Amino acid sequence: MLLVALFFLPLLIPSAAHCGPVEGIVFSSSGPVENAIVEAYSDYSAFISKTGGFRAVGGDKPGEYRLKLPAGSYYLTASGYSGGLKHVAYHGANPVTISDAPAWIPLMALPATDAVCSDGREGVSGHVTFKGNPVSGGRVSIYPANDGYFRGMGLLTTTIDSRGNFRFDIGPGSYAVVARRRNGKEQMKPLEKGDLYCRHTGNQVTVTTGQSCSVSIECYPKDDLYAFLDDPSKLPPERRVRGNSIVSTGGIRMRDFRRGPSDAASHSLSISGRVTDMRGQPVSGAFVTAYNAGRDRLFQMHIIRTKTPNMAITDDDGRYRIGLSQPGMYYLVARQKSGEAPDAGEMFGLYEGNANHSVDAVEGSELTGIDIRTAPVMPAVKTP
Repeated sequence: MLLVALFFLPLLIPSAAHCGPVEGIVFSSSGPVENAIVEAYSDYSAFISKTGGFRAVGGDKPGEYRLKLPAGSYYLTASGYSGGLKHVAYHGANPVTISDAPAWIPLMALPATDAVCSDGREGVSGHVTFKGNPVSGGRVSIYPANDGYFRGMGLLTTTIDSRGNFRFDIGPGSYAVVARRRNGKEQMKPLEKGDLYCRHTGNQVTVTTGQSCSVSIECYPKDDLYAFLDDPSKLPPERRVRGNSIVSTGGIRMRDFRRGPSDAASHSLSISGRVTDMRGQPVSGAFVTAYNAGRDRLFQMHIIRTKTPNMAITDDDGRYRIGLSQPGMYYLVARQKSGEAPDAGEMFGLYEGNANHSVDAVEGSELTGIDIRTAPVMPAVKTP
């Protein structure tokens, strides 16, 4: 059984009356991970440094844990050994919001691996697997290591090839690598049950000058312990259903990427409009992104690979609304995918209200009627 360990100073120990009881089980694919260490950190920097966190106590059954946390957001992690190999768990929805209501949060632990770096072309490459089999057709994104949220496109996003491989040509720095594969249409939207969430368990990859680093990334299926376990009968029956107290076992909480024109209901500074094809028909499920121009006052195509929280998904009538956190000049792009160069055949369009494809958002303003027409991207023509 785990011992109680609380890293905060005694003066900061919260009253139990204001703490949310959190329980769960840590699983590897072979079953509960006995004596797993489960920790919760209020911010990402504390998680990386392993300071200022809460540590769980053991439960009644193998792999179970119990935590009492003040209401707030936490990074939930676990580590332990299964089959003689170190395993680690990182909740895919981190930071997870905890209230004073009971929460049941199982954690899926994956084999721990480190990046392997050697002299070569600077960048990060890797191999993505699920239960030892290559994952193909998904997408992988690379983020600054201190990002903490790891949502959206990141610095760069690319497609995982048919053998489960990928590569980023990126300069020196520290990075986090996250892959996702959706069982349905591959888009930037919240993962659904059974979709794969895959994160490099080493937390960060550090690329130095003149070096190339390689990582191995294993996946788990969101909200599907049956598909994760080699033997599903090892899932304790009394924990299979917990009613309204269930908290997602993984995936991405992309709260900013809700569907339709209600996206910016809480924002007075917003952009809204409609996305259509060249015949005027609505384009449903398109990603509309507002990129802050910053100091770059001339639109350039590379901007669509940069990270921004200003995104919405069109509803069935092609309408969207994006809430903005600050005024400024924004470039507007509508497309079926996101995070990489446009694919042949993808519906893609820029705002054509002016030659720079931009709008000026003034404090307190609601820009309406910002319509965007899209058309299929033509494939490249190969010359003899």
